[in-house]
Amino acid sequence: MNSIFNRKLKLHQIVKISLFSILLFLLITEFIIFPPVITYLVSGISMEPSLHDGQRIYLLANYVSNNYQRGDIVIFVFTQNKEQSRTLPDGRIRKRKIAWERTFVKRIFGLPGDSVLIRDGVIYVNYQPVQKTYSLEPPKEDYGPVIVDEGHYFVLGDNINISMDSRDPEIGMVAKEQILGKIIFK
Repeated sequence: MNSIFNRKLKLHQIVKISLFSILLFLLITEFIIFPPVITYLVSGISMEPSLHDGQRIYLLANYVSNNYQRGDIVIFVFTQNKEQSRTLPDGRIRKRKIAWERTFVKRIFGLPGDSVLIRDGVIYVNYQPVQKTYSLEPPKEDYGPVIVDEGHYFVLGDNINISMDSRDPEIGMVAKEQILGKIIFK
């Protein structure tokens, strides 16, 4: 009887230790190896007056929360492929393709399926003027209308007249997969 009790006690301890170990592993993986909150240092003035060059911000990683709303500030990765050529000493030209990545911080204005238009200094989403534009001055150039593709977002910088954003044909609409996360506090 005593040996059965000891075996049950040992089995109970083994199960308890195993569950604790699994829980500890999950916590370390979730919060240390793949932290849900990431710090980022703003570079540039395209998000002024909301964010400033050199300001530290915190974002909730894409894998934790990818339900983006109009007005959310997000960080996304933009990859650009370029061709580089150089002349070799023997006169031949060597060409190679290079890719570089850059991160951008922008505000979501258009959700999938939305219509976005900028006309006479007013931003329209679904043909309704946006009341809160976050910018110090109205946009100087007209744009659109465009329909935001499924799985994509239309983003603008708060410093709208100097911002490189979805209006730029090189950047265009931002795919959900490009978004690293959204700002939760600054």
